[in-house]
Order: sequence, then C-alpha cells, then structure tokens
Amino acid sequence: MAHGGDSESDERGAVKIGLRCKANEVEGFPHVAAQGFPREPMATRKTLPPPPPMLAHLGHSDDPDSLDAVNEVIDQIMTDLAGAEPKAALLFCSVEYEHQVLLDRIQEQWPGLPLVGGTSDGEFSSSLGFCEDSVLMTVFSGDDLVVHAGMGRDLSGDMDAAVKAAMEGAGMEGAQDFTPSVCLTAFAPTTDASAVISKLAKHLPDVRCPVLGGLSADHREFQRTREFFGNEVLSDSLPILLIQGKIASSWGVGSGWFPIGGEMTITSSEGSVVKEIDGRPALAVYRDNYGEVPSNSLGEYPLAFIDDSGTWVLRATLSMDHDNETLTFAGAIPVGSTVRFTQVLEEGLLSGSEESLTRALSAFEGESPSIALFFSCAARKWVLGSEAEKEIDLLKSVALDRGLTEIILAGLYCFGEIAPSHGGTKNSFHNETCVSIVLG
Repeated sequence: MAHGGDSESDERGAVKIGLRCKANEVEGFPHVAAQGFPREPMATRKTLPPPPPMLAHLGHSDDPDSLDAVNEVIDQIMTDLAGAEPKAALLFCSVEYEHQVLLDRIQEQWPGLPLVGGTSDGEFSSSLGFCEDSVLMTVFSGDDLVVHAGMGRDLSGDMDAAVKAAMEGAGMEGAQDFTPSVCLTAFAPTTDASAVISKLAKHLPDVRCPVLGGLSADHREFQRTREFFGNEVLSDSLPILLIQGKIASSWGVGSGWFPIGGEMTITSSEGSVVKEIDGRPALAVYRDNYGEVPSNSLGEYPLAFIDDSGTWVLRATLSMDHDNETLTFAGAIPVGSTVRFTQVLEEGLLSGSEESLTRALSAFEGESPSIALFFSCAARKWVLGSEAEKEIDLLKSVALDRGLTEIILAGLYCFGEIAPSHGGTKNSFHNETCVSIVLG
C-alpha cells in the first residue's frame, strides 16, 4: 500500500531524503518523493475573463445517523459552492454507515454527479479534526473541468478486464479529445495493487497524468471494505476519476518507519506471498526478528525492499501461513529483492507526515492550492493509538506556517497509498506512508 529529513540532490536532480529521528539517522534511504505538474496554459479570448480555477468544497460530519450525516455534509458543501456547479466528488466514510443511504441522497441532490470513494479506517479534516467514524466528502468545481468516471468489477478475478472496463467507462478507450491531468482512485485491497497501478498507467496519455489515491479500508477486520461509484456500493472493484482542465497537482510521500539490521534477499516468492528469505522459511526469519506478532498487528511490522527503480519502499505484512511458513504482503516482492526489517517511533512517524505535506506544497506550481488530500496508512493510526489526532494537528500547522489559511485539508486512513515515486515518472504503490496530494 517514506519521513522527515534533510534533502540533497544527486547529479540527476533526484531528491534524496535522510531520516530525521531521535533514535537513528539513516543515510541513503529515500523515504520521500515529491513531484508536481503545472497547469497547462489556457487559450481564452481577450474580451472574456478566464474561467475560474478548480476549487474544492468540503463536507464532514460525525453524526452517527446515516441520513442526518449525509444531509449535514450536503448542507456544508452547498453553502461553500455558493451556486457553483459541482463537477465531481470523492466520498470516504466508516464501514458503520448505511452506504446506500449516503449515495442515494447524494445522487438525489446532484443527479449524475461523477463520484468515487470507499470505506476507511478513520477520517480527518481541517474542519472537524480526526474521527473514528464519520462521513467525509469533497466536491470539485471549475467551469472548464471535464470529469469522467469509470469502474471495473471482479478486480481480483480478472485484473486486466477490470482495468479495461474502468478506462472504457472513463472515456479513455478511443478518446481523441480527452487528455486527463489527474487520475484519482480508491480501489479494493483484494489483489496485487502494484500490478493494478501499472496497468492503469499504461492506459493514461503520458506521465503528466499521475495516478493518486489509496485502497479502501475497514476497522482492522480486513473483510468489510467497500468501494463507491456513483450510487453503487461495491466490493473487489476499481473505481477511477479522471479530471481534465485547469488543474495543477503535486504530491509528497512520507513515512516514519526506518530500516534496521542487515540486508537480506528474497529467495522464493509468488506475487505477494514470500516463501523464503535467505533460503529459510520466511515466517521463521520474521519471527527471529519480531517475535510472536499478533495477527491484527502485522501491518505495523513491514519489510523495506528496493523496487525496480532502485527506491526503497515499504510493504505491509497482511497475514501469516503457519502451515507453510509463508508471509503475505500488501504488494508483490519479487525473487531477488533486497529487504530489511523496519522500526518506527511516534516522533519519526509524525515527522514523515510533516515532510510529506511540505514536499507536496513545495512542488506545487499552480496559482493557489485549494485542497490537500491525505491518504495515510491505517497502520499509522494504529501506532498513534489514542493520539491519532496528532497527525491532522501537525498537518494544519504545516499549512498555517506557509500562510495557507484557506486551504482545505481532508484525509483518511487506508490499506495502501498511491502516488508516483522519485522523479514523478513511475506511479507507485506504498505502505505505511502518508501521501499528500495538493490540487488547485
């Protein structure tokens, strides 16, 4: 489904970030990636004012009643829209709500509004702070925005067909005049997310359209995740939102976990299932380092490995097979990969959140950022425990320190995060990170 530090540039201009943490300072472990794309210049008649830029509008309610919560969210957004036309929406909420009630009411208010989203393991915003169970909705407006949504079903059964269906639904197959600037998604954690992202990217026009978002989540049950598309409540699905128009995007990735111990090699694996590490059963090696880890805490003990771009990334542990002594991770770890165990401290985790947003804001090349979206790994919330609100409090401080008093902050805790890695040319799947996405 990556931390605060000092940065330096190599000869190719790639940013490398060293870990800033009380216990350790790790060199050469690039935890943060950031890249931004400016808006394309718009051709307009001199006698007419340019269309307004993309604007975001927030609704957030923790009312436990589904209908009351969605009505409160709609009222907040309607007030902020002030007559503007909504072009698209993102919806995230707890598994405890009646999801069909939420979607039906939203479609009643705005028939045909392109909407994607999913369930989450907690939500947070600049207006309401952190909530364990709430309804969080962001709406985008802008006269020149063109938005298409698509969805693929049976993602784990036929990934290629699901990706193709999502892209066809979003107008990418055979399109001549639709060149999206951003792809937003929140798909199911039911298959190899890295492969899904790679296949999505192949259908997009070029590297100027990043794939951004996260995976749906639940309250640590790993069985109740749901995705949203229009007025449909789905599972094992791939909803996507493609946005074209006067929109600028940038992002940053930060974590807090840092590598410990020596390097090891994956000697046997199949997709996301690791069978052997250094020629020994993977579970035995894992236990030698971490001891007996409760099954509901595995996500807090990831492996770090070097991907094919030469970047260290984190892979969350999902399950253990005691009979076969294997480990299943949130994404594939190929044979031959170099891996290390990891550790996290609260101060390092929060430093990663700070660095993530700082990098995203620094990379933003638009006129004015309207919203910062956050896809933060659920394991970060588990580590923070009763102090989970510290993450949104820190993110607010980062924005205020830059004088951004009007920017909307909206985020969720998910089972995997999506954003390009270093250099911005490869869309990547992350675990244990906070991905900050700035749009305006």
